[in-house]
Amino acid sequence: MKMTKTELPTQGSRALALRFHPVKPRISKSARSSRSVAFWTLWIAVVALVATACGTGVGTGSGAVSVGDETLSRADLTDFALEWQNVGAEVPTEEIAPDALRQGIEFWIQTTALEAELGDGITSQDRVAAQQWAAENFASVAQDSSFYDRLVAWRSSRLAIGRDVGIALEPSEAEMRERLEIINTSQGETVCAAHILVATADEADSLFAEIEAGGDFAALALASSLDTGSAQVGGDLGCAPQGTYVGPFDEAVWAGADGDLIGPIQTEFGFHIIQHQGFELNAFEFDEVQGELRQLLIDEREQQVDEVHRQRRVAASTNAKVALDPRYGTFESETGTIFAPEGAEIEGASTQEPGDGFLTE
Repeated sequence: MKMTKTELPTQGSRALALRFHPVKPRISKSARSSRSVAFWTLWIAVVALVATACGTGVGTGSGAVSVGDETLSRADLTDFALEWQNVGAEVPTEEIAPDALRQGIEFWIQTTALEAELGDGITSQDRVAAQQWAAENFASVAQDSSFYDRLVAWRSSRLAIGRDVGIALEPSEAEMRERLEIINTSQGETVCAAHILVATADEADSLFAEIEAGGDFAALALASSLDTGSAQVGGDLGCAPQGTYVGPFDEAVWAGADGDLIGPIQTEFGFHIIQHQGFELNAFEFDEVQGELRQLLIDEREQQVDEVHRQRRVAASTNAKVALDPRYGTFESETGTIFAPEGAEIEGASTQEPGDGFLTE
């Protein structure tokens, strides 16, 4: 008896609800794109020129942005935004896009504010592990850069928060077996069958009688069935859960037993003669899927930590003392969001949270 088994679903599967990072669509404003991008490009260039010429800032001394006593200079912000924009990019660019500037500032503010809020809650072990993670995943980023420093801060704060919320990433064998039982139950019982489809009741009656008299079902399916796909394999339909087939066919096959010859059954497609091939439980063995189960549970728990971490970053930025040079925009303390300088519009600005997209496991 042939048994078909669906492979254990992988990342993104609805059945196992694996971790995913939704990316919200970019907003296209084609009618004003040239004006918007040109304004922002000019604005960034003017800010850089004024910073170089004057050496003084607006609202933050010589810095572009500050959180408490921590300050990011205008020169460092330029490098920071370029790193943010180019990390993971196939073709790096030297021009800062408006959304990269905004997201880069927000990311710097959030990681700096949360790091200060957690304080000693971030252990030396967290920092060592975060540095190792950054070195492994962002080898192209200079380790003495502000961007690399914030990557380490992002990871170390995430490790600390994961510990605080009590989410153990490594599942026990008991937890994996419990999840496997749920998966196997959801797979459910399947019925296995083969069929021959013909156009008229007379044809069906004739074939049914021939099979009952000892005719070869597979050979007759190949010669007579209108379902040319299954006919090539002797009429075999494999195994399927209840509700897969059209109403009368499904009811008949689920009411039958292994070895039954059923029919003729009329459906919208014609007349069917069904050969019942028994029932199968589509179950996985623990040993064959243990690795996938472990990764599944880790992914789910990582997602939980990611969401708590994101919320804490935003909350920390709204509670912190933030100063932003108004030439770079306005920081909205209630939402932790950067708004463009008056008169500027960000064409195609991403609505992703800072850190989403490339900051994944």
